[in-house]
Amino acid sequence: MANLKKALESQLVRLMMHILKFFIQPLKRTRSWVMSIKNARHQIRDILQKQPSLKNRIRVIWNDVFRKAKRKAEEETQEDCDIQELDWDTTFNQKFDLDDEDDE
Repeated sequence: MANLKKALESQLVRLMMHILKFFIQPLKRTRSWVMSIKNARHQIRDILQKQPSLKNRIRVIWNDVFRKAKRKAEEETQEDCDIQELDWDTTFNQKFDLDDEDDE
């Protein structure tokens, strides 16, 4: 289960980081960011299928994971991110495509 916990946290950081990058660099959006978002969501679903109790863990680590993802997004984009939080719906349900006009 420890490996699944690590995998869950890693995928959640990757997911949030690419969502943040998507928002802070709308003119540099790439297909790989969209695919990374979709893939991380898929990997998280797989982990939760194997260990459903880890869904509660997501809520416990949410803020810490967000801070890590924000730091990584800022490092990779070399831009400050003024987004202070990501909600559950944005993280797991919002559709991200290259033609999205939503820059907020």
